[in-house]
Amino acid sequence: MRIRKATKSDKKPILDFCQSPYSGVDYIANVWDFWLKDGAFLAMEHKGKPIGVCHASFSKNQVWIEGLRINPRFRQKGYGRSLVLRAEQIAKRKHHKISRMIISNSNKKSIRLAKSLGYIIEDKWYLYNLKPRKRQSRIVLSSNPKQIENLADSTYSKSWKWFTIDKFSITKLIKKKNTCFYKKQENFGSWDLE
Repeated sequence: MRIRKATKSDKKPILDFCQSPYSGVDYIANVWDFWLKDGAFLAMEHKGKPIGVCHASFSKNQVWIEGLRINPRFRQKGYGRSLVLRAEQIAKRKHHKISRMIISNSNKKSIRLAKSLGYIIEDKWYLYNLKPRKRQSRIVLSSNPKQIENLADSTYSKSWKWFTIDKFSITKLIKKKNTCFYKKQENFGSWDLE
């Protein structure tokens, strides 16, 4: 087994066995080309053929690990663990102090893997839905860092990655005009409008 950078030619053999643990449709196909240029997109190969991938993206002080996929014929042999450890190794060389990932609560094998690597649950999410009703919104665009500065040292999400909120990120989000403030409960949201 060998870990190397993922390539464009790995896409088809990997997608042939990918199926989302959430809905059956895997998002990997939609982000593959972007991941080739962003962060560390790792592939594991066996006898010259890709059998797994893992993507790591890096921000100010953290690595975000995502898209861990292993061919079902090669699972439960430690290959996913090896890909995550390699991503963490790259992060350590870059002096990143935090490693995060998000895992569906129904993906028991990935949860066991994360726990065995020392990850702890930082937060839980629930998906709700509701048919829209006409209502006056209390959400306003944030234009002043003071509206959300009390949220420093918590986290915000962008494209399913969580980042630490600090003064720099608050200023950056407000300049991009994609940060909203919920008046009543002093909640905060950030949307990537690009």
